[in-house]
Amino acid sequence: MELTTTNNTDVLTKEQLQGCVPKKFRHNVTEDIVQFVNATEDDDFREAFKANLLGFADVIGTGKFKMQDYVNAVKFVSYKLLGDPNTIAYAKTFPDRYQRPAFLLRITEGNW
Repeated sequence: MELTTTNNTDVLTKEQLQGCVPKKFRHNVTEDIVQFVNATEDDDFREAFKANLLGFADVIGTGKFKMQDYVNAVKFVSYKLLGDPNTIAYAKTFPDRYQRPAFLLRITEGNW
């Protein structure tokens, strides 16, 4: 089943992602995760995000990470690979965390 939430034909499908992760983790791939990836607004970033998500899928095989944590890590790395500095990549990946006063204080004090 392919999602058609965007006009881009390169949307990620649940089957594509399940095909890349180890068998014992395939049940962790949900429609919510697929929709999260496909909801990315920038077509160029979504393409890079999808490629990295599929390419780094063996990392999930270590069993140390939750699927959503893995997806967020790949999103952060994708921003970094496209040239964003740490702070910008973090803010784009975790906009809710970035707005927290404690995080903003660390940035202004140079502890990032």
